Amino acid sequence: MSLASLSPTPLSNPIWVHAASVGEVRGISPLISKLLEKNLPLLITTTSDTGKNEAKRLFPTADVCKAPLDIGVIVRRFLEIKKPKLLIINETEIWPSMISQASLARVPIFLVNGRISDNSYPRYLFFRFYFSKILKKITKVLTQSELDKERFLSLGVQSDKISVVGSTKFDQLGLANTSTDNNLEKLIPLNNKDFVITFGSIREEEEELILSVIKKLLEESVSYPLKIIVVPRHPDRFEIFYKKLKTLSAQVLKYSALKEQENTDNRNFEILLVDTIGELLSFYQLASICFVGGTFSKVGGHNLAEPTMFQKPLIIGPEVHSQREAFNIISHHNALIQVDSALELAKKLNYFIKNPDTLQKISINSDNAMSSLTGATNRVMDILEEFL
Repeated sequence: MSLASLSPTPLSNPIWVHAASVGEVRGISPLISKLLEKNLPLLITTTSDTGKNEAKRLFPTADVCKAPLDIGVIVRRFLEIKKPKLLIINETEIWPSMISQASLARVPIFLVNGRISDNSYPRYLFFRFYFSKILKKITKVLTQSELDKERFLSLGVQSDKISVVGSTKFDQLGLANTSTDNNLEKLIPLNNKDFVITFGSIREEEEELILSVIKKLLEESVSYPLKIIVVPRHPDRFEIFYKKLKTLSAQVLKYSALKEQENTDNRNFEILLVDTIGELLSFYQLASICFVGGTFSKVGGHNLAEPTMFQKPLIIGPEVHSQREAFNIISHHNALIQVDSALELAKKLNYFIKNPDTLQKISINSDNAMSSLTGATNRVMDILEEFL
């Protein structure tokens, strides 16, 4: 970022929110919305162009730009120009110069949605002497979970500076709920007896496993009305996965082709491959039970809370380290089923297909789990209030 491109902001003493990427911008968006409701001036910085564009789209009244390079003199000049009254850093964006220079400028610093992943924790511990000096400059660390709190404590953050508040990203889901496609049920021919399984956010390394599960389900549930919806995680896998599904003895249809069909008689399918972007929530909403991808991958799972907000039963694989907080809460409420293998996944799903009424209790539990997941934004605002 060139300092020459910076001009004095028309916003007076803004609240500076730093969120690195698109996902982080969306995750902290409920908090930004609350700040804007108070008519507070907002400065939002990101480290990626896509994150910056998303912030501009979501918050057109805010001052949005790329974060300054994390070099002392550059950050100091940025602070002199922007003159923020408060710095909010999302998750674990520990930029030493950003934190040090803000501290020198007497700008209160809040780490919100604080978390330290299983993969990152050993590295932070190894460099504990260095990171502890940086972390001590932060005014408050607001963590997602008790485990995250313990990890920050082990890195030298004082206990009176840490509060466990949860994650604001779950508050975003209530807003997303209103944006699902209400016409989807009209587009897809279903009846009350159909059992719909949505396999969401399937990663490339999970494709063969999911393919084997679907093959078993089709073989063992021939007398039951079954609809299978598959949503790959990445667009470059749409056509490849579609061709894999076509090797099965089943009616396979692309969602893009289905939308083009004018004759509803031609919309029948056993397997639907969703080859569009941004519609996963609608297909979770349509399901009888949802499988969330990434849970049979070293990535450690994708968003477990999304099906839960629709009170949908959730079934997942063994890998959940990236979704630790959501997993702990949802499993505590008995609102998910976890399996260790493709064989176990197929057996569980086949059981539910033949005994759909057994899912009712899990659906009720999902509602309770969602209530426990939400509310972090208000808790953060309560803590920020005296500084605003």
